[in-house]
Amino acid sequence: MNFRSSVLILSWQPELGIRRLLIVDWDVHHGNGTQNMFWEDPQVLYFSVHRYDNGAFYPGGDGGSLKMVGGHVGAGFNINVPWPHGGYGDADYLAVWDNVLLPVTEAFKPDLILISGGFDSAEGDPLGGCCLTPNGYSQLTHKLMDFTGGKVVLVLEGGYNLKSIAKSYLACLNVLLGDPPLSYSSTRLPFQSTWDLIKEIRQELSKFWPILGMEIQCLQGLEKLELRPSLKEEASYSELSDGVSSGGTEEEWTSISALEGSQKDLIELLAQLTTGPENQNDFPDAASNSLVTEHERVDMETGEKEDDDLGGEVELRHCKDAGEEPTFAKRTEVGYNSPLIAPGIISDPGITYVWYAAYGSNMWKPRFMCYIHGGQAEGMSISNVGSCDKCPPVAEDWLVTPHRMFFGHTKTKTWGLGGVSFLDPFLSDGGESTYLRLYKITLQQFFDVLAQENCIHPENGQSWISESSFDSMKKGLPSTPGHCLEIIQEAWYGAVLYLGEKEGLPILTITCSLSTMEKFKQRLIPSCPPSLAYCQTIVKGLKGCEGLLEEKALEYVSSRFLSFS
Repeated sequence: MNFRSSVLILSWQPELGIRRLLIVDWDVHHGNGTQNMFWEDPQVLYFSVHRYDNGAFYPGGDGGSLKMVGGHVGAGFNINVPWPHGGYGDADYLAVWDNVLLPVTEAFKPDLILISGGFDSAEGDPLGGCCLTPNGYSQLTHKLMDFTGGKVVLVLEGGYNLKSIAKSYLACLNVLLGDPPLSYSSTRLPFQSTWDLIKEIRQELSKFWPILGMEIQCLQGLEKLELRPSLKEEASYSELSDGVSSGGTEEEWTSISALEGSQKDLIELLAQLTTGPENQNDFPDAASNSLVTEHERVDMETGEKEDDDLGGEVELRHCKDAGEEPTFAKRTEVGYNSPLIAPGIISDPGITYVWYAAYGSNMWKPRFMCYIHGGQAEGMSISNVGSCDKCPPVAEDWLVTPHRMFFGHTKTKTWGLGGVSFLDPFLSDGGESTYLRLYKITLQQFFDVLAQENCIHPENGQSWISESSFDSMKKGLPSTPGHCLEIIQEAWYGAVLYLGEKEGLPILTITCSLSTMEKFKQRLIPSCPPSLAYCQTIVKGLKGCEGLLEEKALEYVSSRFLSFS
């Protein structure tokens, strides 16, 4: 739709009484064209909330900056709300509405409101990376209906997830037709970064709109949001099969649609997370910020067993430089007592100790110790049997690796409905990195952790990697699949990834195979936001990293919710 032409047509018909027009643009991309059209027009108030990423997000440049307020007599009539990254949801958008858009709209007194309705800010959109739910869109639309006597025009501009578009647009359309908005009451408040941005925008615009010069009295008084209807109504655990699947099952994709409604809520719940200081002393000094040996990035594969992580230590990885296409191995079912071991690698290696690199729930030491001592940590639904060797790690440390961490699958017995973390075996092509908590344990303990991750009972003396295999992984270049060795075929966490050395000992982690990574990438296996309990566990682990405050930990986890495009 050409907004410029529409405004001109309206202005040429004075009998319509359209003298002042508000354009609200919630498309995830900045509306640079609309902004340019009305840059100097005081009769058109243009408001855009979009991803900005410091000018790196499309369409790029500084046009979407909050400093771009309009020119000449149109100064103050252009308002940009530039999100610094993805992950923002209903509570964040509503905070912007209540503290920026609505006060200005009240002062501007528009005769008509046009909504530039791109739905790529919706949760589940593979490109936008934001988390607006139908509930949120419904509330945003309803708040605008309080002005102009309900004269609101919503122009559908698109998005990249048909389900998200359909559900979100329907929620808005029902409000326009007079239905009450969908319920909104959540335990998640806006991110602190949202309030910081709101304050900066109000300060920038207060010289044009004095109402914004007033101090926000109660930042924590924003209404909260609840899940759209209930996860139980959209997908029950009984709908999801147990065991290993060769790809993303229909049940997994069905449950994804249910979890789309919870992603926003999950992010918002995280912002109120109270992890507490109870285990602060469990963490070693995080002295090292060095970069682990680089690896290539493998496309996400799919087939997963419904029970994926017995212990639940799901690990997320960020990749740095995309590598070449890997070779792939076939998946087959892995039962608790029937591991399928890659041929030719069962022997006694000469290595006694290794550094196990945890990137998911195992970053929280009490959870990791369930794999050593046995037992069940807070948030887990089942217990682990523990390692044959119950001795605790002899040393710990923190590192950062240039691999992408992500959440895949839709349900596990350990953590319930929601995805679990994996580390991309290849380097990130987007400059992303992932925190690693290192535990110095015996090689036998590492094998026992590997077994429990794949629902296999650990056995004393079990040895799955030969010394020659270690040498092969060590010699493999980061841009080749050599660093990643599939040990348990067709298992969710069947691959061992070599990340370099520390103090002469290999740094190893456990993740999906190269073939599974390819299926994730092709969306044959779904990526999915994690459960709240799983997120809480990761955040508690991240709080042990030196210098990583709770809000940064929350933003770190929520930024990994994005699916593969």
